[in-house]
Amino acid sequence: MEPTFKVLDFIHATNGGTRYRIFDSEDQANSNKHGVYDDKAEAESVCSKLIAEHKG
Repeated sequence: MEPTFKVLDFIHATNGGTRYRIFDSEDQANSNKHGVYDDKAEAESVCSKLIAEHKG
C-alpha cells in the first residue's frame, strides 16, 4: 500500500533552491497543508510523525 504522506522536493521559483513539501495523497488540492521546508531531514521527520498519527 502506498503511504498517505511523502516528501517531495521542488525548485523554488525565485532563488532556484531546493525546498521540500509533504504530499498528502488524500488531500491533493492543498499542497502546502503540512508546510514547506528548507531542510529535507526536518520534512522527513514531520512526514514520519504524520504517518504514525494516521496509522493510529
